[in-house]
Amino acid sequence: MSIGGAGREGVRDARDVVKKCAGSRRLMEAWKVKPGDVAELLHRYEWLLESDEYLGRFVKARDGDASAAAKMFVEHLVWRREYKVDGILAEPELQEMELEGEMEWRSDLSDVAGVPTLLWRVRRHDPAARAPAVATRFFVYMLEKCFRTMDKGSARESGPSSQMTLLADLHGVSMRENADTAMLKHAAPIIQSNYPERQHRTLAVPVSAAVYYGWKLAQKFLDRGTASKVVFLRESESHTVRSMFPAVGQNLADSSPLATLLA
Repeated sequence: MSIGGAGREGVRDARDVVKKCAGSRRLMEAWKVKPGDVAELLHRYEWLLESDEYLGRFVKARDGDASAAAKMFVEHLVWRREYKVDGILAEPELQEMELEGEMEWRSDLSDVAGVPTLLWRVRRHDPAARAPAVATRFFVYMLEKCFRTMDKGSARESGPSSQMTLLADLHGVSMRENADTAMLKHAAPIIQSNYPERQHRTLAVPVSAAVYYGWKLAQKFLDRGTASKVVFLRESESHTVRSMFPAVGQNLADSSPLATLLA
């Protein structure tokens, strides 16, 4: 995401509104924030407020509206504290879930622009195994694991690695056994509200008629911006995936099934 796309002036204005909120009872009441909360949050997350790139994503998500972006950002800080995001990477249950291999960050699947890829092997997802809240928390855990590496100590004002690609591997997926509308309904508002402009694109491969039907049900939980970045590919279009990810072409012969790489 380019900070230019958010507008440096818009980022500065949003930062000023956030700071103003700390001393404005009217704003705190309008935003439903407890007195004293904003000052405490700004002290805890000062590095996020002062990051043009981080705050700029909220400005861009609100089409340059500084006041709307400031409100969204403050709500995000409240969520980070109450959801206990700061300590999420140290939670044993989530660490164990990562070892199961349902999701993993694949450095060899960075695309031609250098955007990192989160590989989701959907066939390993069992909706009956865990509550939607737990599955959602694991997704947040995976996002934080990558984004903290991107953001920590970065002096970049912009760059493709501030975003991610989600590659949904649908090989062997059963809509009956793997589809999880409850998790999507729970996760969508959390991810969309707290990780704006982080999605570069989402690729789903290979698709089937059943997957398309499931997508129609899933769309109602997503905003237009998120849904517009989802791309469906058939197995016969695996050449498109190969062109997006250089390592795919290097590691697999043209005749090799894409499933070999994603196993």
